[in-house]
Amino acid sequence: MAATCKAILRPALQPGGPRPVNLVFTVNRQAKYLSLGFAVPEKDWNEDGSLQKPNWIRSKNTGAESFNKTIQRRLKLAMAWINYDPTLTSAAWRDAVKAGHEPGKAPAAPTPAQEDFLAYFAKEVARRKVHGNPRSAEKLESILNKLKVYRGWIDPSMKPGRLKKIADGADRSQLLTGWVPLTEGQPARPLPFSELTASFIRDYRVWLEKVVGNKGQTPAKELSFIKTIVALAIDDNKLEYHQNPFKRMSLGTGEAKEKEKLSDEEVLALETVELPAEKWYQVSRDAWLLQYYLFGARVADVLLLRWRTVQQDIKFQEQKTGKWKTVARHERLDRVLHRYAGHVTENDFVLPLLDAREWYTKYPEGWSVTQLEESHEFRAHYVALLKRIESLTTLLNQYIKKVATEHAGIQKHITNHVARHSFTAMARRKGVGSFDLRDMLNHESVEQTERYAGSLEKDQLAHRAHELYGPESQNQ
Repeated sequence: MAATCKAILRPALQPGGPRPVNLVFTVNRQAKYLSLGFAVPEKDWNEDGSLQKPNWIRSKNTGAESFNKTIQRRLKLAMAWINYDPTLTSAAWRDAVKAGHEPGKAPAAPTPAQEDFLAYFAKEVARRKVHGNPRSAEKLESILNKLKVYRGWIDPSMKPGRLKKIADGADRSQLLTGWVPLTEGQPARPLPFSELTASFIRDYRVWLEKVVGNKGQTPAKELSFIKTIVALAIDDNKLEYHQNPFKRMSLGTGEAKEKEKLSDEEVLALETVELPAEKWYQVSRDAWLLQYYLFGARVADVLLLRWRTVQQDIKFQEQKTGKWKTVARHERLDRVLHRYAGHVTENDFVLPLLDAREWYTKYPEGWSVTQLEESHEFRAHYVALLKRIESLTTLLNQYIKKVATEHAGIQKHITNHVARHSFTAMARRKGVGSFDLRDMLNHESVEQTERYAGSLEKDQLAHRAHELYGPESQNQ
């Protein structure tokens, strides 16, 4: 059986770019490739390198010593495996070398520091897909994939903290020279917990900002998700508390964009504009107004409102936070409600977008979406309901933009969430204090709650609706 293994360069992803270094395992003309996790310019490659003279990467390359040692170590392991078992196929040979343990020896159980943070991260994503919030799982998976790309892109010989120094004064094109992103299907280079240091996190943030081009608050938000996974790993004894890379790190928030919001006059224009007969124009406008009138409610909470919650006050549990919100009825709110009040049952949804006859809307009366999420029996209801809400939100956003720009004369980038911003701005103008406003929005942090004292009680907060929106209307 003819069996060979050698180091080669694979094609560059872009013309003239660095070329990934691979080992190619060939058995009976069947070839399999193993990425070594780095790429070099073609001019730095010496195809005459060998185990006896390990100089595949020319010395002028700053990572030559580290790269050559990696190639030499992997080739020695490859030779040991084929000598141990000459019947190996090219795929089995490649996989044995990739696993990294010596032939004839069982792999030693990794210490927590040697375990792969990326693998731990992936397990948490998988867990959340089955038992947690699927949207949260999707967000975490996106961040995990970006972290994997970074591990494939970064020069493995670079000392922690070096990227930040290089990035100072360098533009994006300079930073992109010399590295290659992870290709589709290529396994990510592991990230042992021992390498998950503050310097690694700082370099990763530089990469997000300088290479990926993330702006404003995005890098800090992404790092906060990674910080959450690190905290879970500490709880699972994968990492010691004193090794937490975020322990003394302030993520900051970046430069926040000014939030788009509507003035009182623009909200009035939305209320009074004449709209085309098509359903989506009116319902998108009314969904936005309900958000605004219900103390800046989120769009999902408005979509989930049922008529049984419409009493003298409207009381509902927020889908995102699980907290209860109560808002007194008032004239402007009632004008919207009356447009949909005919021929309905208390189980029907206020807005005719979710159908109470659909299987996924049939769950125990009084249950919140938060309870559905935590219930094994109604897990499928929760997932289906969330997907429907996301689909409806997309449509509502499309039409509210048309309502604003084409009919109400509002030349702003308006979305459903702008209703929340607009309510906040209006309440501040009318003298609502910061703590009361945060209570209305159900958006305070633990620290803010601890500092909080002397604010209005919930029923008092509910009836501030009359001050903000006008006189109360009687329940009819």
